[in-house]
Amino acid sequence: MAKSSVSSRTRAPKSSPALPAGRMVGYARVSTTGQTVAAQVAGLRAVGCTVIFEETGSGASRERPELAKCLASIMSGDTLVVPALDRVARGLTHLLEVVDVIKAAGGHFRSIREAAIDTSSISGMLLVQIIGAIAQFERELIRERTRLGIRAAMAAGKKMGAPALRDRKTRKAALAKMTAARDASHSAKLAAGSAAWLPTLLAMRPASPWPDVCAVLSQAGSQWSEERLRRAARRCVRQGLAPATILDRSERRAPDDRTMQLVCAIRLASPAMSVREIGAQLEAMKERTVRGGAAWSPSSVQMLLQRAVACGMLPASDDEERIAA
Repeated sequence: MAKSSVSSRTRAPKSSPALPAGRMVGYARVSTTGQTVAAQVAGLRAVGCTVIFEETGSGASRERPELAKCLASIMSGDTLVVPALDRVARGLTHLLEVVDVIKAAGGHFRSIREAAIDTSSISGMLLVQIIGAIAQFERELIRERTRLGIRAAMAAGKKMGAPALRDRKTRKAALAKMTAARDASHSAKLAAGSAAWLPTLLAMRPASPWPDVCAVLSQAGSQWSEERLRRAARRCVRQGLAPATILDRSERRAPDDRTMQLVCAIRLASPAMSVREIGAQLEAMKERTVRGGAAWSPSSVQMLLQRAVACGMLPASDDEERIAA
């Protein structure tokens, strides 16, 4: 029998599977209120972004609520597009953190100006890995230089640390001063960003347990752990921003009562949300319906809101027309 004239080595390779289709999500940022994001937004829309998050703030600041909301909204198949890398990241390490968050959600990252940065392609992902290796090299280089500098200073007879902390007579006062300065800084940051999460906390506590509050805040774009939220709540009480009752232990309730409280809290925290949007948020939080189902219908949410009005958990002004909005 004659051998086939077509060698297995010359056969056409199988086509690689197509990437999952998803949304193009844009993020635009300017540093000061005197600047405008119009040019960035236009560029993002030109490449197909249907959802765009806009933010005003320094690139060196960690307090970027719109970036947090943007990253929290990324789903499998989505692509986060930025006009340039310096709009989203403070440096190489921060860029890799952002890419890791997007990758964990099943999404991709792309920069318009740095066109080679596109994690949906093999070459783009390779470039990101190279950037990661360079960032790690820089960190190790800084550590080594710091160690060498300390050794040289100690060899020259210099003592490390603040003089006030080395002296037993001034150590206690210096520590108290440092603690007060740190508390003042934390309090200022807490007060500056409280508008994004404090209303939800006040609406839900102490009726809802801490994990439920964290879940609602997470869906709104704020990343909180239970312990961190507890500490923030205690600081708010000390500053007079919240009543001490928010720290009270929440009562155990039947599953349907708990779900009604959760729906009520979402409505109070975000009055503009429709019943359909509340249902979508409950699904994202993996909350089961009263009958144990996973999908929430608008009528189910509306029924719980009506019960909340009847129980006095929502104002009487939340009439049928507003609830159905």
